[in-house]
Amino acid sequence: MRISTLITGILLIIGAAVDQALMPKMMDKVNTLANNLETSLIPQMPNAQTNSAYTSTLFEANGMAEKITGMTEKFLEYSSWVSVLVGIGMVTYGVLAKNNRSKILQLNKHESPLEILKGRLAKGEITKAEFAELKDDVV
Repeated sequence: MRISTLITGILLIIGAAVDQALMPKMMDKVNTLANNLETSLIPQMPNAQTNSAYTSTLFEANGMAEKITGMTEKFLEYSSWVSVLVGIGMVTYGVLAKNNRSKILQLNKHESPLEILKGRLAKGEITKAEFAELKDDVV
């Protein structure tokens, strides 16, 4: 089991869940703020003075702002789902992965130097002459 991978995956899943819970409220506040800014900053003209070019420009700007907000909302939603999937993958890997390094270190701690030399000779890492020379140094 790989604890650090497992913890990272759990944190990703928790973060994505919080994101899914809070994102609609945050986007509503952004939309409310944008609407308030639009009504307070854009000058209001009486109906008699309204120019068709002016109103069409305002509607185009408002439509673009709504498209950008909608795209941002979709992007954030999809990215949180990707975070959930990556988190699940990391948790699965963290649970199923074997920690081979610690097992190898434990095996090496119990072997004597002579046993290690015999293993190297059996694997063909050293020759018989090198084994005899190293054996004298170890024993």
